[in-house]
Amino acid sequence: MGELLAFAFNGSASGALIAGLALGVVLNYRGCGAINVGLGAVATLSAYFFYGLRGQGVIFLPPIAGFDHIKLGGPWGLVPALVVTLLFCAAIGALFDVIIFRPLRNAPAMSKLIATVGMMVAIQALVVLHFGSTAQLGTPVLPGIDHSVTIGDTPVSINRFILLGIVAAVTVPLIVIYRRTRFGLATRAAAENEQSALLHGHSPNRLSLINTTLAFTLVGFLGIIVAPLIKLDSSTITLSIVPALAAALIAGFTSFGVAATAGVLIGMGESIITYLQTMTWFPTSHGVPIQGIADVLILLVIIVTLLTRGKSLPQRGALIAERLPRSPLPKNAGRTALIAAVAVVLLLTFVVGARQSLITSVIAFVTVLPFTILVGYVGQLSVAQLAFAGISGLITSRVCVEWGLGFPFGPIIAVIVATVVGTLLAVPALRVRGVNLAILTIAVAVAIGNFGFGNSAWGARPQGDPVEQPSLFGIHFGTNASFPIGDGKPPSPVFGFFCVVVALVVGLLVVNLRRSHLGKWMLAVRGNERAAASATLSVPAVKITAFALSAAVAGIAGVLYAYNFSSVSTERYELASGLSFLAFAYIAGVGSVGGALMAAVMAVSGIGFLVVNLVIPVSDTWQAAVGGLLLMLMVTKTPDGIVNAPGSKKIPPPFNWIFDGAVWAYHRWRPDRPAEPEAEPSKQEVVAR
Repeated sequence: MGELLAFAFNGSASGALIAGLALGVVLNYRGCGAINVGLGAVATLSAYFFYGLRGQGVIFLPPIAGFDHIKLGGPWGLVPALVVTLLFCAAIGALFDVIIFRPLRNAPAMSKLIATVGMMVAIQALVVLHFGSTAQLGTPVLPGIDHSVTIGDTPVSINRFILLGIVAAVTVPLIVIYRRTRFGLATRAAAENEQSALLHGHSPNRLSLINTTLAFTLVGFLGIIVAPLIKLDSSTITLSIVPALAAALIAGFTSFGVAATAGVLIGMGESIITYLQTMTWFPTSHGVPIQGIADVLILLVIIVTLLTRGKSLPQRGALIAERLPRSPLPKNAGRTALIAAVAVVLLLTFVVGARQSLITSVIAFVTVLPFTILVGYVGQLSVAQLAFAGISGLITSRVCVEWGLGFPFGPIIAVIVATVVGTLLAVPALRVRGVNLAILTIAVAVAIGNFGFGNSAWGARPQGDPVEQPSLFGIHFGTNASFPIGDGKPPSPVFGFFCVVVALVVGLLVVNLRRSHLGKWMLAVRGNERAAASATLSVPAVKITAFALSAAVAGIAGVLYAYNFSSVSTERYELASGLSFLAFAYIAGVGSVGGALMAAVMAVSGIGFLVVNLVIPVSDTWQAAVGGLLLMLMVTKTPDGIVNAPGSKKIPPPFNWIFDGAVWAYHRWRPDRPAEPEAEPSKQEVVAR
């Protein structure tokens, strides 16, 4: 028992981080109604900024033209480095609130969440650009690292208890401030009813600015003190936002005490699971303890919380709730076939590098279409689609290699399995939607990645799982298929033809889905579920169908990815990659197939990436960073996306020049015409209570 308790206290390091992030989430939600999934990335950036000042006396910058840091004359002392880093975090928070949250003050919570996704993607990419993916050794901040107490037979460092004291020292004042002070009461009033707060002389913009600045400063501080005790890299602290969201959910996004307590307990629980893995009875896979158990338990906590309290979770009062991104009725679907014909010609003429980029964009088009169905048509914000693609790719490998079932039986089985898993996700979606569903799907993506792909018994191997190339009746059409025209190097143009045909069929199906009665029902559910139900539509049936179709298309994309790389590896289906696809889908226009097409062109390593590299060589990571920044800009200025936007008068230069050029290029091919009325147009509605 003593050893178990010792491991629990050793887990207070990650528990303190989770608690701090949960407090930041509650602060941000109270201040501006945003559930900020980028706070983990802010904590990571803060830890690296402090690491540079304290360890080397430099400020690290994104590497541009060989200039990646500013020297400040040698290592700084602890207090000056800490103060400057916290001021840096406060400045980022204030800037983000003014530029992003303020224009989105009256926007739906989903738009605010999308903006924070952009921040998370951009910061994570910028950290990778400078430091890579290798973990750094954080600079110690807390005393007591060389002193410990023994609980049972296990030593526990004194700094673990100091961390718990810091969490309590932060939480108690927050509780007092928001219950007893004028500022706290004003924040609570604005969270309940902004209109009433305005009438009483409280500025929602000012309250949002203060709360966002406090949230960024708080998570930055916790990132600094916890980083030396855990791994400092681009993802460990960043993805700690997932259990922090679970803690904030338990707290109903309102209670600081519950959020902090739940965060600490979750961190301790993760450490206890690590201890239990040393037991002989703990399940193993090839002699190694099963991985990802903690992520599954966190997912279960989120599911139980949402299912039991989903409709009672608070919705922050606002003056006006704006509509979701437009989903215009497709026109001239025959042009899709024309694009496919052009792609075939290019596959015959491109050299091997350009041919691979074109094939990547074709597959990316299929990968983005699940977001078009689920987010664009039904308004269900899910980020787990790429995880379903990974499941399909892994099943394709196992069925074809180990069971001996080749094409088309292996891919068919893989797509069916992905569809079943995606349909199961629809069960909690029947009770929740919007940002709550997004939180759930983030946890699903992490659990599938760590528990599903991370275990050697059923997951992907570290070196990747081989995939047998497709063939039918002796005709080979994989990446190594022979073809009389071309340079004879993989990927073969034949595989490109195969991908184009699949993309054309899936794209036309999604186009026709938007035109069908089912598509109109989806838009009706997206606009107003209660109104759709009163019109005798079965909202559960529409949602389940949408999740199933989205997962099926994601499964098809997973099969194409598996064939394209001849193997299945976990890094291609991680949460960061899924968020990047969502970012480009939203930038281009998540509500239309045309937007999916432009997102495919913009995709990492796609054809647009190749064209940009001909002018300015950039890496995949740079493209992800720019995509995250553009996502924040697009959400605030043109939420309908490039392909559905009439112009860019509100976008400041030089971004408006880039935006106008993209819009002109798109409408040069597809002239702008008056859009046909949607089956169930979304309207602005008053939701202040």
